[in-house]
Amino acid sequence: MAPRPILRDKKLVLSLAHEVAATELHPSRAKVASRLEMLAGTFNGLLKREGWTDEVDAILVREPVPPGAKPESGVEQHKDGSATLYSEPVESSPWTAETLLKAHGFDPDEWEVVRARANRWGDPESLRHQLRVDVVPRAGIIAIPDPSSWTPPPKPKSRSKREPYLDCVAISDHHAPHHEPTFHRLFLEYLRDIQPGLIEVNGDLLDFSSISRHRERERYAQPVNECLDAGFGILRDYREVCPDAQIRYKRGNHEERLLHMILDYAKGLHRITPAGDEVPALDLRRLLHLDALHIEYVDEDWDQAKTQISSKLTARHGFSTSRNAGNAMIDKLAGSTVQGHDHRLGATFRTEHQADDEDPLRVRMGIQGGCACIIPGGLGYVAGGEPNWQNGMTAHRVWPNGDFHTTFGVYVTGRFLAPNGVRYTDHPTRKAA
Repeated sequence: MAPRPILRDKKLVLSLAHEVAATELHPSRAKVASRLEMLAGTFNGLLKREGWTDEVDAILVREPVPPGAKPESGVEQHKDGSATLYSEPVESSPWTAETLLKAHGFDPDEWEVVRARANRWGDPESLRHQLRVDVVPRAGIIAIPDPSSWTPPPKPKSRSKREPYLDCVAISDHHAPHHEPTFHRLFLEYLRDIQPGLIEVNGDLLDFSSISRHRERERYAQPVNECLDAGFGILRDYREVCPDAQIRYKRGNHEERLLHMILDYAKGLHRITPAGDEVPALDLRRLLHLDALHIEYVDEDWDQAKTQISSKLTARHGFSTSRNAGNAMIDKLAGSTVQGHDHRLGATFRTEHQADDEDPLRVRMGIQGGCACIIPGGLGYVAGGEPNWQNGMTAHRVWPNGDFHTTFGVYVTGRFLAPNGVRYTDHPTRKAA
């Protein structure tokens, strides 16, 4: 076979170099030689003899694809619900963030652009332009409830730590915004009448279904902000009708979903705090304006947090959801306990015989405090939607030695049968004998 003639067409060589630079992710002289059907060594020798090396290298040695850019358009969906959108790499970019959203089927009214970056790479004479846009669903952006139409109340009157709470109420499992609205209104009337010394908000005030690990269900996928707004409204109502009560709020397993979301998908933001402040930016103490409401926040893991109603009675969000939750509390916990969590009303008593002549019989209680949420539908996770739950709360009269007496308030459709012996009704008169 006759040897291939030596190529001396500079215009063809430079043209192929431009072609390789525009189409190859990693352009090189060897790839130009391949298109000329030449060995790389032969091609390099040609460039050296003819003095074309610098010109060819200037075309081929270009900026690599920059970090964050992609050689093609597309969408990356992230586990936390956010997304990254890429435009087609073109010589002159016609894209804006809004047109890119629409091109990929994203409604600009439902997505918030949190970052937009224009990437350029390639030969200076034929740069490739690409727009990258990071977006998050607006429904998932956490915003502090707006209290602009509300004036924070004055600080409640101080009370001696030794002074017993004569009247205490415990209520839990509102699962806002799925709280029972009529029960809430009637409960406020009861609070206004009795003015308790302590209101124990015993966990699961907020539902947070949209950041649950469980699959979302229709009607039970309200965004975080809707839950925060509804929960803030409930606490504000309690403070307005009971300006001098101590109000204490602990997390339940549903509130803990916010912490799990941060630790799972944004661990670096855990406990991030504004400059010069002590309250973390995403802490419920801040998100619910608890300081302005003069509400004590029990910042402990939901399954460990407990508070004292008296020296003989503690409150926990929940210890058991079994049908025998009362027995489980007495079996595993010291003293008597009131819990929420299982959404049922009930009381289990147990008498313990002691070798104490002055107090030979010790009676302990496991108290189930019911729920303040809408029951029909089972919050979207109970099979059949007809759970054995009861709307209600507990009231506790406490004596200085720690003795206590517990009574139940029960809500049935349109009527709150309150511990003070009054039946509050959803009627203009609001209350009936």
